[in-house]
Amino acid sequence: MNKSDIKAVIFDLDGTLIDTERIYRIAWPKAVAEMGYSMEDEDYLSMRSLGRPFALKKLQAMYGEDFDYEKAKEIRNGIFNKILTAEGIQKKPGAIELLSYLKERGYIVAIATATDPIRANKYVSDAGFADYIDKVISAYMVPEGKPSPLVYQYACETLGLSPE
Repeated sequence: MNKSDIKAVIFDLDGTLIDTERIYRIAWPKAVAEMGYSMEDEDYLSMRSLGRPFALKKLQAMYGEDFDYEKAKEIRNGIFNKILTAEGIQKKPGAIELLSYLKERGYIVAIATATDPIRANKYVSDAGFADYIDKVISAYMVPEGKPSPLVYQYACETLGLSPE
């Protein structure tokens, strides 16, 4: 494949263009602690970036089949939002420069993320990326989230391009 064959660049969002992973690393352990469980850093890292069905299975494997994932996620989101409101979206170093470079050279730029579409689009806007991003694709738009490749395949399909 030649450089000239590349038509698009598809990025993950959290931990790649914006620095939200550190907030999740704080919020998940606090959320499960509120529910009476303990989450070590290694436990969090083992489930990082997993889509809903995979995260649910992982948490149930850690805490039992009756673990209430939806409640934990709701608590986590509250903690996450409180931190995010206080600190704002933190861009990864060089993100704007990279996105600008790609747009100036005519590449299609998309995001494929496990984050829900409403929050993903808000993060893109708040980070100042909106002018550089052609499409935001969420794992909520496909039957199975990460680590399944479906969100990336769907992003290619939506852009009218083959993954190759």
